[in-house]
Amino acid sequence: WRDPINPNNIWINHATGVSRSQDGGQTFTTLNEVSYSGASPYEVRLLGGGYLGQDLVLWASLNHYPTSSLLISLDEGQTWREIHSVNDSYDQLALTTDALWVSTPFEGLFVYPLSDAERQATDQAWMGGWREYHEIFVSCLTPDPLNPSALWACGRSNPTKWIVGRTEDMGESWSILMENYQEAAEGAWGCSVDAPSLIACSTRCLAEGCDPSLN
Repeated sequence: WRDPINPNNIWINHATGVSRSQDGGQTFTTLNEVSYSGASPYEVRLLGGGYLGQDLVLWASLNHYPTSSLLISLDEGQTWREIHSVNDSYDQLALTTDALWVSTPFEGLFVYPLSDAERQATDQAWMGGWREYHEIFVSCLTPDPLNPSALWACGRSNPTKWIVGRTEDMGESWSILMENYQEAAEGAWGCSVDAPSLIACSTRCLAEGCDPSLN
C-alpha cells in the first residue's frame, strides 16, 4: 500500500511478513517486531491503509485456516491487533468517510460505521458494531470520488444477480448500474470509437454461444 499523502512511504507483505520503504521503493526495511500470534508470515496479507483524521492506519488479513482475522495497525505496521474474524478469507477492503468496508467470498460484506473513536484512531474502537450483509457478495470495492461517503462495487453475478452497483447508505440499499454483461454491448457502458480500450471492447464475446477463444 502506498501512502497517498507521502508517496515515498510504501508497505508490502511477503514471505517473511511486512516491510516498509521510505524512499519510494528503492529500499525496504523488514518490520521484524511484528507478532502474528503464532501464525506464519506466509498467512498475512496486507489489505490496505488510509487516514482517520491525521492518523495513518493499516489493515491486514491473517488467514489462519479455518478462521481469518482482520488486523489493524496504528503505528505504521510495527504492531497489530485483531478487530474482526470470519470463517472465510478477507477479499478486499475500502475506506470511505463514513465506514470501513471488507468483502469476503463466502460470508458476504462487512461494514463498520466510523464514530469519533475510530476517526481518532483510538485503541478502544473497532471491536463492536459491525454490520453484516451475508446476502451481498461483491468485489472491486471503490470509494466514489464525487461522494466520499458512497461506494461502488462489482457484484459476483451468482448469487448477487448484478454486475455493477453503488450504495450511499453503508450497504443497506444498492443502485444497480449494470445488471448483466450484455449491457456492455451498447449504451453508457459501451466503448466509444476514441476509447483507449476500444481494441479490448472489439473482442468482447457477448453473443449467445460465442466462444471467446476464437476472438
